[in-house]
Amino acid sequence: MPDIAADLLCNSRLDVLMGGGHPWYDRQGLPLEIPDFRFFGGQALWDSLTQGHCGADRDGDGNPDPWTFIDSLEQFRALASGPAPDRLFGLPRVRETLQQGREGRVLAPPDSVPFIATVPTLAEMTATALNVLDADPDGFFLMVEGGAVDWASHGNQTGRMIEEMRDFNRAVDQVVEWVERNGGWKRTLSIVTADHETGRPTSPSAESRWPLTPSSRKADLLNPENRGRGAVPDLVWRTVRHTNALVPLYAKGAGSKYLMESAQRKDPVRGRFIDNTDIARTVFRLMPLPR
Repeated sequence: MPDIAADLLCNSRLDVLMGGGHPWYDRQGLPLEIPDFRFFGGQALWDSLTQGHCGADRDGDGNPDPWTFIDSLEQFRALASGPAPDRLFGLPRVRETLQQGREGRVLAPPDSVPFIATVPTLAEMTATALNVLDADPDGFFLMVEGGAVDWASHGNQTGRMIEEMRDFNRAVDQVVEWVERNGGWKRTLSIVTADHETGRPTSPSAESRWPLTPSSRKADLLNPENRGRGAVPDLVWRTVRHTNALVPLYAKGAGSKYLMESAQRKDPVRGRFIDNTDIARTVFRLMPLPR
């Protein structure tokens, strides 16, 4: 992972890059006396970035284009609207995830453990990224990942999984609002999906066969039982690993019909589905080729 981060920062033509792994803060968002550069890629990379020396040629003029670096909550919020730099690297002041890795009872109900108040939400980071990218007259591609949904599910942390899913949904809302303010769905495609399922949460009454079969997938349709608004559903985690369960895919806007055309395979319970590699092929089909 540090090698990938170094390559993206030093050799890519990306315009926006954000994520966790701040070397000067712990998982609670508190400053460290001694920095830990393992997740970042080393002190040399950190020094190059923060001193304005890191960044390849992004616009093809033959000159390097250093990153504008931000890490404070105030900086993220300030760049969510108005003038923005051409290139932005955002690193929230926290060790790993924004909130999922915070201290406290990890199996507690959602919202019962105080949140870290000094880091942006995924929705705020999304708004900042959109504000940087939308100045490009040729359009742009943005990928936003709610990666800690997976981490919480690996730990069977129901409360924190709900928190992370809610935060991801708010990021999706931010995208929808941006699209509807900027030309609408005839000009923009939004895809919401997952790369896999983790943990296989089901209702207590669902069968628990492994691996999943058509019969057990049908049993999974007995969703975690609704206890009413504001109450945690009654559910049982079946594993701490990834599963072969199908995941939802939602698409709206320009070119979304091509995803439906690619859904040529059929599950005996869920119906038509698309291979995950065909999602990328569809996106590449819709993106204009670089000149």
